[in-house]
Formats: sequence, structure tokens, C-alpha cells
Amino acid sequence: MLEASQRLGHPAVNKLQGSTANTAWEALESGGVSPDELSDIVRAAASLPAADLTEVGPQHEILLDGALAVRCGVVLLRVRDGRLEVACANPLLHHLEHDLESATGRRINLAVASPQQVRRPQEITYGARLGQADGAARRSFSRVMSDRRRAHPANRWSAVGMDA
Repeated sequence: MLEASQRLGHPAVNKLQGSTANTAWEALESGGVSPDELSDIVRAAASLPAADLTEVGPQHEILLDGALAVRCGVVLLRVRDGRLEVACANPLLHHLEHDLESATGRRINLAVASPQQVRRPQEITYGARLGQADGAARRSFSRVMSDRRRAHPANRWSAVGMDA
């Protein structure tokens, strides 16, 4: 995401020096990139469509575990042709699609939404249970991402995450 913004010559990239943001999405947004621009950048980089969030609801709770959804930063959009269509802010996250497919036993189609656009439907779908799973899942996911960043320092901002 950061590399795509640099290639596009977005002025916000110049403001990132010394940023304390945890994610590329958060850093670029604080640098002045609008959520719509960020979504466009991520969609172009991943060659994925924008998420259609119109069908999200509590009926999807049974198909995708809330703790998994929070940990992976996704929300289930619908089931189409036996595949789970899932919205996420970071489709470029290594192993995301594979991890979801392994956990659900179904093929996954990804679509792009901002972290806020993912969080709201998570709350609708999982309600109060989301808060219980949220803290532990985020801490676990953060540990995994920190380990990956330490292993690959050049990838510090490759994870967009859900903390924007």
C-alpha cells in the first residue's frame, strides 16, 4: 500500500517520516490521504473489487466465527456459488486468503473495504460477542504481525490492519 502510494506520487507519503502509526492505512490517512483514495489504492494494488456491504448481517454469524473475523480483519459479505465473499482492508496481508480457507473449509473471494467499513458490519454481525473476542484476537493478531515485521523489516507497513 505504501509502495503504491509512493508510485502514485501522493504528497502524504512525504509526511510519513517519523510516523508512529501502526499500519500503513493509519499512517497514510493521518498524512492526508482520504479513505476513498486509500481504498482505490488497495483495490488497484490487489486487483480486487470494492466490497458491497449491503447484505451483511447477523445471519452470517454461523458461517464465519467472530474471533476469526476480528483476528483477520474481515467481515463476511455473502455466500455465492459455495464461496465466502469477504471484505477486508488489507487483502495483501500474507496468507490471509489461505488462513481463511483453512479455517472455514471454503474457498474465499476477497473484496476491499476500509477498516471502519469492516468494523461496523462486524458489530452488526457479532454484536456484544465481538467485544469479548476483540481484545484477545487483536492482541494475538498484533503479536503475529509484529513477529512478521521483525522477520521482514522491509514489510513494516505491508499490513494495513484494523487499527486505522
